[in-house]
Amino acid sequence: MSRIGHWVVALSLLPGILLAGGDANGPCRPQLDVRSTRLGNLVRVDVRLELAVPIAVGWETMTDYSHAGRFIRNLRRSEAVALAPDRQLVKQLGWVGWAGVGAEIRTDYEVLLEPARWRLVGTLIAGDARAMDMRASLSSPGAGHTVLDYVVTTDPGPWVPAALAEGMLRHHARASFEDLAAEMQRRAAPCLDLDKIPEKSS
Repeated sequence: MSRIGHWVVALSLLPGILLAGGDANGPCRPQLDVRSTRLGNLVRVDVRLELAVPIAVGWETMTDYSHAGRFIRNLRRSEAVALAPDRQLVKQLGWVGWAGVGAEIRTDYEVLLEPARWRLVGTLIAGDARAMDMRASLSSPGAGHTVLDYVVTTDPGPWVPAALAEGMLRHHARASFEDLAAEMQRRAAPCLDLDKIPEKSS
């Protein structure tokens, strides 16, 4: 077995919080949508995460590669080396698995940051995957509300059978973004669900 990294993590979050679609979640609960497609040897995963945190907190958390191993459950190690003010070399070691079958995967990738536009681009330069291209962007439809859009296209290589790759990567993307959402909420001020605050009696 080989090793994993950012294209699953950045793909890719959270015990103790429910992420799903639908109005029943309430304003404080993240909305997470993960979709995938397979194109020959390539797997594309699209993620949209909506949650009640300031966009600056979302950016700070999403780009905190040096500490990502502390809050992304399947990431064993993560380090970032600054190559320029808005360019980093990110080296990660993680684990990808499903139903007791998995592998450690190593990835080294270059990340170009565009903080003025709240977006980044990542490209694999070494590691156990054959190829990986990733893009992520943040937007804010309202004060204290952030939407994260993420897409990664990867050729995972021989460490996983092609028939299993799409489901496995989709599964781990969901887990990683659950963890990311939890960390964003932890760093942000507490969210108040106004529907659950009792009215004062007159």
